[in-house]
Amino acid sequence: MKVYDIYSKRQKRLMEKFPDVYRYDYISEQLRVQIIHIIHDAIDVHDNQHDLDHFQNIHDTLCREYGKFSLQEHSNGYINDVLTFMLKTDNIEQVIDVV
Repeated sequence: MKVYDIYSKRQKRLMEKFPDVYRYDYISEQLRVQIIHIIHDAIDVHDNQHDLDHFQNIHDTLCREYGKFSLQEHSNGYINDVLTFMLKTDNIEQVIDVV
């Protein structure tokens, strides 16, 4: 099984060695929505099965790394689950993991 070196894991390692003088503890809802718009512009999420498969891969990778079966309690499809997770999570590093 492939091991992914996602952002939050790298940050955890870095913070243990080199404390950062800056704090990155807030990503506004406005920025999160703008990121979703960028994702929609970059990936045609309605027409291309290949691109839809990317969201399944993102979803499955994050679930595996976080030790979850699903990112949402009630699934609405991989795209909605991933993007809703990014909007709702309080963990800033997980937002960056999605991006």
